[in-house]
Amino acid sequence: MKKFNKKELEFKKLENSYKLCPFCGEKIKEVAIKCRFCNEWIKKDKKDKEIKINQDIDSIKKEINKEYKIKDMIAEEEQGIFLKSFSIGAMFGVPWYSIYMKYYLGLIWTAALFIPIPFAAPIVALFFGGIARKKAWESSDWSSFEEFKERSKKVETFSIILFVIGVIIAAINMNY
Repeated sequence: MKKFNKKELEFKKLENSYKLCPFCGEKIKEVAIKCRFCNEWIKKDKKDKEIKINQDIDSIKKEINKEYKIKDMIAEEEQGIFLKSFSIGAMFGVPWYSIYMKYYLGLIWTAALFIPIPFAAPIVALFFGGIARKKAWESSDWSSFEEFKERSKKVETFSIILFVIGVIIAAINMNY
């Protein structure tokens, strides 16, 4: 018969005894340091608490990173849609859009509006309306896309208002 020392006897005794998990109430071994039912840590040493806290922090960080990645993907998609969309304001106000949006190459498009070829001006304006946002974004260093978007909307609104005023003035002058 094998003789056990005091520590081994104590462990054997503990190994065959059971206790209830303080978290889920299931029956677990007395020596258990983690509940096999609810996966909670039973042993409440400082080191175990730190491990649990670190695991929790890591899982929270992973979730936050996932959310930021998703938000970044959505923001990039929205940015792409905005830059590819047609700008009526840029079409109606080629020179104002060019200057205010720091796309100075657009001033060449303004000169092209005065080409004495039939339908050249509307074709140039339509073409510029299609490329204006993307070219303005690429041609200058903007601090943020939100700043660019806000500025773009302001100049587009201004251009449309000027166009409408011009149409009204032209209509009034035609009557005289």
